[in-house]
Amino acid sequence: MVRLRCVVEYDGTGFAGFQIQPGQPQVRTVQGVLEAAVLAATTLPSRVIGAGRTDAGVHAVGQVIHFDSDRAWEPSVWQAALNARLPPDVVLRSVQVAAPTFHARYAARSRAYRYAVYNLPVRSPLVARWTWQVATPLDVERMNAAASRCRGEHDFQAFAAHENYHSTVRRILQFTCRRFADIIVVEVTANAFLRHMVRRLVGSLVRVGSGQLRPEALREIIAAKQRGLAGPTAPAAGLCLMKVNY
Repeated sequence: MVRLRCVVEYDGTGFAGFQIQPGQPQVRTVQGVLEAAVLAATTLPSRVIGAGRTDAGVHAVGQVIHFDSDRAWEPSVWQAALNARLPPDVVLRSVQVAAPTFHARYAARSRAYRYAVYNLPVRSPLVARWTWQVATPLDVERMNAAASRCRGEHDFQAFAAHENYHSTVRRILQFTCRRFADIIVVEVTANAFLRHMVRRLVGSLVRVGSGQLRPEALREIIAAKQRGLAGPTAPAAGLCLMKVNY
């Protein structure tokens, strides 16, 4: 058996997330179409494991997966064979042979996400699939000041989805906000993320940028550990998994 490690790019608009939904074979997922492509290419089923279980509508340019196969093909052959069988909204950016012990999820040391906010009152059909439109003018310097206060290791319970976690402590390594014309780009890297954590952080940053919250408020919300204090969960369309670091 050989273990393949691949970098995957996908437009999440047409998917119900990365992970296959048990008992719901009709639900379209990234994992599902990847496994279907492997089966079509090799005639043998293989479980595809992803580094990040992105939610419905979330995109990726640097998702990492692994799977095992008894086909001893060259990486370039694997890439061509699978890309030929994948739908237009998914592609393998690279394929390489990995060590038998490599695990796309558990070996990851950090993950980097990018969130894009379209900051104009008139919508843009061209960017609607990958941004969140916010009509109110946003002060990116206030947002960046708030983001900088979240770096380091904290308990992010206030920014998590309503799920049970062994621990809600995470370490943010990098967190910045920058404006490029009408697009505000939020970039955050952490050792791991809670579900909806990035989107709830962005929702809170938008409140800071619009003047509804002080830049210091995010640290206060973190300290309070109360979900009701955080901003709204930003739409999935603006979020993209950029890179997984090992």
